[in-house]
Amino acid sequence: VVGAARLSGDRVLCKFANHAWATMLPEQLDRELPGGYRVGDTVISKVDVTHSNETVAIGDRGIVVGQSHIPAQLLCQFGEHSCVSLQPEDVEAELPGGLRVDDVVTSKIDLYSCNGTL
Repeated sequence: VVGAARLSGDRVLCKFANHAWATMLPEQLDRELPGGYRVGDTVISKVDVTHSNETVAIGDRGIVVGQSHIPAQLLCQFGEHSCVSLQPEDVEAELPGGLRVDDVVTSKIDLYSCNGTL
């Protein structure tokens, strides 16, 4: 956000990473959360955490619910547990199909490229 839009009192002027400029309504914008996460992102815990007699284990699936009151941390909810503040490096984003980084996989189809067949 660069400032108020000059011709429209209810909009702000924004400059985006791709160098595009736009006047936007505040409800059209989300604040970027630590680690580039967004509210609603599904994450997987990379750490064991105990909070208020509840435990979040490595591999537990949760949802980013917002910015933590602790600077540079995410507020995440895991199942029925209360919300937990975590560093962005304490979670990883869930990939499509429930896959995770470093999963070992095999292809169920033949793929052809200039380097041969997979």
